[in-house]
Amino acid sequence: MFFRWLCLGFLAFTGAYDNVALKKQAVQLYPYITAARPPDTFDASNAVDGLKSDLHVNCQYCHIETGTCQGCKPGYQGHRCEFACLFGFFGQDCAEKCNDKCAGCNNVNGLCDWGCNPGWKGDNCQQPCDGKLYGENCTVPCGQCYKAVQCHHINGTCLNRCDQGYQGEKCIEECKAGYFGENCSSTCGNCLNIENNSSCHPVNGSCSEGCEPGYQEPTCKEKDKAQTSLTVVFSILFSVIGLVLMMAGIFVFLKKNLKRFNHNRKHDVTEKNIELSSHGVVQHYDELHVRDPEETYTALKKAEEETPYEEI
Repeated sequence: MFFRWLCLGFLAFTGAYDNVALKKQAVQLYPYITAARPPDTFDASNAVDGLKSDLHVNCQYCHIETGTCQGCKPGYQGHRCEFACLFGFFGQDCAEKCNDKCAGCNNVNGLCDWGCNPGWKGDNCQQPCDGKLYGENCTVPCGQCYKAVQCHHINGTCLNRCDQGYQGEKCIEECKAGYFGENCSSTCGNCLNIENNSSCHPVNGSCSEGCEPGYQEPTCKEKDKAQTSLTVVFSILFSVIGLVLMMAGIFVFLKKNLKRFNHNRKHDVTEKNIELSSHGVVQHYDELHVRDPEETYTALKKAEEETPYEEI
């Protein structure tokens, strides 16, 4: 008796899971169609074809009672494989990481369908930017790097130094007014209007508006040779003229002083002669003064008396 009930129970159990819709006609009122998948992907016939691998579009196979996917196709996850892999992951069970150079990869095959990070290019973003370009999608031109060397493919900095006339990390800034050359370390010459932010050429230092007087183009650092020679000639000429005038002045001065000296000397001699003459008259007068008449008479008388006696 027990055995009979056991057989009936077994038959009932197996009969309950019999696929009565197998190969039967199926109708779908609102078919779901996408451009990315074939038209029959979501067709109602898939529900009665007896296959368990396509009961959910992303399932490997699902549980017969609960519908839970027992394994998802590459690139999907969740109980019914309804979710794509999280951003940055792809493949079976979403266990693989996308290339770190991708802006976002395909959740199934890992290709960089969303583009590359700045500085990279190619199907899988493995190639750095080149051709003097850098940045997002390799579209930003490099600056004036030394000898046109490729700049850093991500941030655009020049790896060596800048060409003459440029400065900054990316070598996109021209030299400030008043400077030129390598690293903008050379100062401009004596250019016109340099005070008004008029600068020389940032590469070769030539003055676009000409030079200050006395300096020679193009850089206005060397003095004008022709003007310098003319200046020297005029300097010598003026020096000679000045020397001649100075000598003439000295000559006139000496001549004038000599004339004055001779005049004074003549005047002094005249005065001295007058003085000497005056002194001589007085002296002679003193010597030739008139004697006393009595004394003269006495002398004459005595002489007369003595003369006859002596003659005798």
